Amino acid sequence: MMIKTVKYFKHNKDFVLEKYGNWIDLSVSKNYSMEYLDFEILDLGVSMQLPDWYKAEIKPRSSTFKKFGIIQTNSIGEIDTEYGGMKDRWGFPALCLSKSTFIEKNSRICQFTVKLREDAPWYMKILDLFTTIKFKEVDILTKTSRGGFGSSGTTTTNKETTAPIKKTLGYEPHII
Repeated sequence: MMIKTVKYFKHNKDFVLEKYGNWIDLSVSKNYSMEYLDFEILDLGVSMQLPDWYKAEIKPRSSTFKKFGIIQTNSIGEIDTEYGGMKDRWGFPALCLSKSTFIEKNSRICQFTVKLREDAPWYMKILDLFTTIKFKEVDILTKTSRGGFGSSGTTTTNKETTAPIKKTLGYEPHII
């Protein structure tokens, strides 16, 4: 049996890995108040360094909408191996669909699992059948931080984001 280790750094001293079945619950690191249609990236109080060729998938808990009236805006979040530095904090992009909501610090809102990436080489897919994932708290993560939330780790302005669309459509769409 092979063991792969996920190293994690707690930004929130109250952070606890709570495993139920194949998924591990994550909680917000501070209090949040949201109004109808507010969008917020809720900080989960943790950064993790995943093993090479692995990814984390984050999705809401089944009770998240019922308890808080929020949904995850990207349906399911995927965190790749490169998002593993000290400044690469995990977050939950939330949209409030209730009149208003209050999410108390340490409320469990989402869950994640670690799995082999689809583009892993064939031999990794075989080895993964005999692999166990373990978690280890560390004082520092050694990967370089991408420093941002999202696929590229960088932010763009609306003009940069809509330029290819404008070229295709002949007009610039309205982005809020």
